[in-house]
Amino acid sequence: MRKLIYILATLAFTAPSVHAKVSLKKKVREPFKVWHLTENTGSKMEASLDTTTTHFANFTPMNAYSIANSYNGTWGSPLQSKIWLDRTEDTDFPFLTPYDAYFISPSELPYFDTKTPFASLNYQTFGFNQTKEDNFNALFSVNANKKFNISALVDYMRAMGMYTNQATKQIKAGLWGYYHGKRYEANAAYMYQQFFNEENGGVSSHDYVTVDSMHPDNPVQIPVMLNNEAQSRLKSHYVFFNQKVHLALKKVQLDSVRVEYKPIFSAFHTFNFQQFDKRYREDSISVFYKSPAVNPVTKDSARQYSLRNHVGVSLDEGFSKYVPFSLVAYAGHEWLQYKYLEDSATVKDHENNLFIGAEISKKTGENLFFDANAEVYVLGPSVGTFNIEGNVNTVFPLKGNNTISFAADASFSNEYANYWDENYASNYTGLCRSNSFDMIQKLHIGANASWQNKYVELAVSAGFDNMNNLVYYGDDANPTQYAPAVQIVSGRADINLNAWIFHLDNSMVYQQSSNTSVIDLPLFSTYNNLYVYFPLFKVLKTQIGVDCYYNTAYYAPKYMPATGVFYTQHDTKVGNYPLLSAYINFHLYTARFFFKYYHFNESFMNHQYFSMPNYPLYEGRFQMGLAWNFFD
Repeated sequence: MRKLIYILATLAFTAPSVHAKVSLKKKVREPFKVWHLTENTGSKMEASLDTTTTHFANFTPMNAYSIANSYNGTWGSPLQSKIWLDRTEDTDFPFLTPYDAYFISPSELPYFDTKTPFASLNYQTFGFNQTKEDNFNALFSVNANKKFNISALVDYMRAMGMYTNQATKQIKAGLWGYYHGKRYEANAAYMYQQFFNEENGGVSSHDYVTVDSMHPDNPVQIPVMLNNEAQSRLKSHYVFFNQKVHLALKKVQLDSVRVEYKPIFSAFHTFNFQQFDKRYREDSISVFYKSPAVNPVTKDSARQYSLRNHVGVSLDEGFSKYVPFSLVAYAGHEWLQYKYLEDSATVKDHENNLFIGAEISKKTGENLFFDANAEVYVLGPSVGTFNIEGNVNTVFPLKGNNTISFAADASFSNEYANYWDENYASNYTGLCRSNSFDMIQKLHIGANASWQNKYVELAVSAGFDNMNNLVYYGDDANPTQYAPAVQIVSGRADINLNAWIFHLDNSMVYQQSSNTSVIDLPLFSTYNNLYVYFPLFKVLKTQIGVDCYYNTAYYAPKYMPATGVFYTQHDTKVGNYPLLSAYINFHLYTARFFFKYYHFNESFMNHQYFSMPNYPLYEGRFQMGLAWNFFD
């Protein structure tokens, strides 16, 4: 059982985040500790590991991000979730947002405390021959002693694509670790990430896919919008360092022999440097864009450097028997530099900001947990920007090892529009920007509850979002501001039914936008998974099933190659077609293997058209994967 848990824990972190999918399976106690660090304070956040032995075939980057996505067809291509609450913004560099499903931020790195060194190898492949897509990653972690750990990750993804000029490539490599002494703690991380994709603007007409008489023998023969070797490349580096000095310790007697010293008052310092570099190149002028080009060769670029340095103090839980929570206060400086090309001339700009923040939290105990954080900029171009967020959750045991839990979260922010949305200029004059947007206000309120017993696992949640002065990418692919309020109401239900070896897992999402011309979303999205799960020969755990993705029709977004963002369109509604697949998973000690067959159809292709290109869905596609873990 210990080996089995190692495999699953490792896989959970070599694959992308699966926070968008609610896992209601009971968690098994892990034989090691795993946590994340907050970027502001370096506070530990206990990691939630999926310790079930099922659904290995769904650990692709796209499926792990959300149950419904718009993306450009190939693995590693720009992606946007169709579920509003699943959309993330890991950085303030907007060109990176379409890669959030693949990007690993400092707060997503897993820190391990394990007595056993281990390594994990994970390989997945999709398709065959010239259309093959591959993803390989390896994770290694080892503790030298109780105080020191080092971990490393290498991830390589390459996809050739089904159409002309559709290839993608990703490289991620990182090294991180910690030293946790009695009086001093330090956490450090370095990560390099690169995302490359060829741009073809989609097929010239979706009739080549939806009209039988126009189907070519080979998808590569389908004409595409861009044939001038257009390419996008995005690189990211970051260095994260957090250190703490424990100024006061509390002696805790664990038993008659063992004694532990817990910090109750600490001072900390956090250093966070990030660099982002986006480039778009075309060797000749394209007629794909409505606006004329300024130069005969496009070499658009956008580079951003950011450095946050801040110091603070913390009173940890247990500093007083009358105060069952922790308190943190910090202040810091933020330096930002921007570089981009405008009419072949380099434009450089920079900002300096001062900010303060505070945090209150309760992360230990039995039934009640909460945390709240507030940060405000007090000096510099971003003065007046603030963000307040918090959540609370409770867990109650019931009879028969059943549990019920309730949680709520809320956030409110007042912020300036992104620098790039106001200033970025492309070689195509229609994308030049000289905006002066008003500050944006965002309010979110959410609540959820979950309950489970032997046969039923149920989780329900609801959310409400209100946005004033929202900046979005309109029908011309330029950022525009909508001053009136836009509201989004959403609800989600995850219902898993279990009876003997038979299982039916269901995830259903309802969402409604008050203004579909600004934000349009599928009214209803669902993922359903029917399978049997049983052991063969007592050691080979086997899962055989079929699953289905579906969402109702909506005005799906288009994709802009020059900037790499998704933008609105209101000409055609697409959707109402399911994506079916059949799969088989095997799990044997330290190895996993799966085989999955997707049944595509022409109608589903039409559903994806405005986030094209995608696969010619009049053929099926096969996917396979293997994970192998080694440990002492």
